[in-house]
Amino acid sequence: MSGALDLARTLLTGTRELGETRFETREGHAMAACWGVHLDFAPDVSGGMFPLPELVADMDNGMSVVEGGAQRLPDAPAAPVLEYGGEVHTGLEVDGIPCGNVRAPPERGRHPAAGAPRGLGDVGPRALYGKLLADVPEDPRRKAEYFRCGPATLMPHLALGGPLAWAAGEDVAEFGQVHAGP
Repeated sequence: MSGALDLARTLLTGTRELGETRFETREGHAMAACWGVHLDFAPDVSGGMFPLPELVADMDNGMSVVEGGAQRLPDAPAAPVLEYGGEVHTGLEVDGIPCGNVRAPPERGRHPAAGAPRGLGDVGPRALYGKLLADVPEDPRRKAEYFRCGPATLMPHLALGGPLAWAAGEDVAEFGQVHAGP
């Protein structure tokens, strides 16, 4: 039973508390919180257990790094589209998505009409239902108004001409990814 209680406690714990209860040093505390950010868990959001397997696996096996740099991540899904004759455009502002006369249950949304341009974007529910899909039924549009985003994270990937001079010492420059914390 104690194992089940420990599991439940860990699931309800944020990564800050996970680090403070499982690691003895400030560096260990910061490390646990940083690994949570990788999975978009703010330090005080419940779910500390989910970053834990990644933290342990990365410590044992090293971190996965995209060969050729971070730009290769968006290039990967674009490659098959281009291979089959499609086009990929980025940085465009879209002012609407045509839905045509396709009938679909309101809870599933609408699908583009046959032959209409297809797209994939990163947009929040308010913009999607309030602006882009203007002919969506009222119920999903109303629900989208009450949607609250979770905490956001920012992880810049920089291509540098050489290693940085870290106050923590020369050996920090050997790492491909550095977490800066308090």
